[in-house]
Amino acid sequence: MEKIIEHPFDGTVWSVGYWGEAHEPKLWIEVRKPMKIEWFTYDFEQNSVQIINVIEPLQHPMTWFKGIQNIGVFLQMKSGKNPGIEAVIGIDLRNGQQIYKVDTDHWIESKGSFLNIGQWLNIETGKFEIPGDEIRAEHEVGQTAHFEESQVGFTEFQQFFGQIFNEKIVKGLDYFEGTDKLIFSYYLYDNGLKNLLKVCDHAFNVLFVEEIAQVEGIGFNTFQLFRNKLIYVKNKHQLVIYEL
Repeated sequence: MEKIIEHPFDGTVWSVGYWGEAHEPKLWIEVRKPMKIEWFTYDFEQNSVQIINVIEPLQHPMTWFKGIQNIGVFLQMKSGKNPGIEAVIGIDLRNGQQIYKVDTDHWIESKGSFLNIGQWLNIETGKFEIPGDEIRAEHEVGQTAHFEESQVGFTEFQQFFGQIFNEKIVKGLDYFEGTDKLIFSYYLYDNGLKNLLKVCDHAFNVLFVEEIAQVEGIGFNTFQLFRNKLIYVKNKHQLVIYEL
């Protein structure tokens, strides 16, 4: 394993997403500060992080939905305690320019570059169209399995960790099985709750282990796999990427 980048941010890394052309993918990063939200992009080819200067002020909370080429598609969330969405927004992540905003209070299904909100919305253009047979390919992210203490399968992982690593895991675990590596993100009590990341080969020889957070609650999908790269956020402030 080779570390590609470890980049600190002056704020909490809230979420990430993938955008750009298939041959030139990029990572979108949302960083939240007490009075400000900032967006950054990581270029896999240039191995560099740059800020995205968003033209319209980020006055409402938005949730990443997906990236379609250079467009970041977001769901604008309702303010207050009541959950729900109020709009779909497309932003050109190269320059921070809003391309469209379509009001809606729900979505039904997604199909490539189209989103069904009662009628089909082309989320590249923000126009209502009927989807054709050709569906644009999306960035494929390695899917991790997530287990919590109350779920079937977690007890077996507890027994496995006790026998193989002499560790008593608690709360939850994320797991990925690759062609030659196993990746675990799990929790231990050690003067508080800690989140550890461990990479092994298929013989359970440990290749890499790191404490990535001291936490109060558990996260969901605490690492990601993208094009043979291990991506995670350390201590909520640092983007870390390894080549596997």
